[in-house]
Amino acid sequence: MQQRLHDLGIRFLSGGEAESQAAFVRIARVLHWRGCHRVGLIPAGDEVAVPPVALHVAIALSQLTGRPAGVIDAQGSWLPPDEPGPVAAPGSALVAAWLNDTLALFAPPPAGAASTLPALRAFLHGPGRELAHLVVDLTGLDHSGEHAEALALLDGAAVVARAGSTTTPQLERRMRDIPEAQRLGVILVGVEG
Repeated sequence: MQQRLHDLGIRFLSGGEAESQAAFVRIARVLHWRGCHRVGLIPAGDEVAVPPVALHVAIALSQLTGRPAGVIDAQGSWLPPDEPGPVAAPGSALVAAWLNDTLALFAPPPAGAASTLPALRAFLHGPGRELAHLVVDLTGLDHSGEHAEALALLDGAAVVARAGSTTTPQLERRMRDIPEAQRLGVILVGVEG
């Protein structure tokens, strides 16, 4: 599974990237302190990749709490459904693939319904409650008009932006998409240290 994610351009940080890992630990601490158990990540633009950020935030949350965490690919665009391993999550319309004992990936099955909201809602109110933290990749939900309804299911949301390519108008637009009480800020990626 990790090789398949790597082939899709989704990679895990290596031990030598301690500065980046420390940033995810800080994000996890803030989320935990604020009581955000269900967190959405929204790309500032189409050029921003949310999956690696979602994975590393979930890993950091799991390490902080000592409990399993999950990542939901709401559009089903990056969890490889054809890989051995994804199985229907008990009582859910989502499929699950466990990367290890503390991190699970969830997504709608390949032949899922046109709308992802019913499956997301059912999962968050059902089997998803068993996990201490869930990080939801909301990529693409703005294109289908489902982002506002998806945000209402979550405790908070942050915008993921790319240094050097995300513009101020893009950030402002995305921040306006998030209700003020749920705004967690911006996660800036691609910063060279």
